[in-house]
Amino acid sequence: MELTLNNNTAERYTQRFSGLPWAEYMKNITVSLVGCGGIGSNAAVTIARLGIMKLNIFDFDTVEDINMAGQLFKIAHIGNSKVSATAEVLNEFTNVEVFALQTRVTKETLLTKITVCGLDSMSARKEVFESWYDRYKGNQNAFFVDCRMSVDTAQLYCFTGDDDKRIKDYMENALFSDEEAEPTLCSAKQTTYIAFRMAAMAAESIVDFVNRTYVNKISFLPYFVEYDSISKTLTIK
Repeated sequence: MELTLNNNTAERYTQRFSGLPWAEYMKNITVSLVGCGGIGSNAAVTIARLGIMKLNIFDFDTVEDINMAGQLFKIAHIGNSKVSATAEVLNEFTNVEVFALQTRVTKETLLTKITVCGLDSMSARKEVFESWYDRYKGNQNAFFVDCRMSVDTAQLYCFTGDDDKRIKDYMENALFSDEEAEPTLCSAKQTTYIAFRMAAMAAESIVDFVNRTYVNKISFLPYFVEYDSISKTLTIK
């Protein structure tokens, strides 16, 4: 389902940060967002508001009443597909062009250079990564963002396609099985404030990537970021 949104220009929506160097490059960027749940439904709006050109969203699920606590949907969306509900929210808050697919992402799915994964299954996350990596291995202009959260913790991994050291560590230490995963991480438990923080972390990582890759600005691109709302600590590696 392809949705062409309103005719307002990107300049009107992004004029508040139009003087920032990275803003000009966002107008030519397409992002793939896999998962429109607690992470994706919130991150979609935050990423779209960077002024990107197009957002491809993937999710096979439908909106339920239990999703209201941490996912960016309206009560009227209950029973609708998450991708169509997310597209409607994007239409109300941004002018990004949306391509919405109610489907699972597999190794055969063609993702864009910049891909954000916000799934709650390690096996599904691995398939998304492999689909991206098979296509963009060695590409310094490709960027992968893996978002994970629980009721009180937000975690983010990110790297470019040519960053062999980070990718090796990610494959060996971060892509464990569902059985090995921490029970609360990426579970059904959600809070809006952690979801919003996760969305902000994802958008910020894309800005950091664009600054470093296209603006030639010295910008630190962390491999791992974790915020713990219980201890109020922020870990950056």
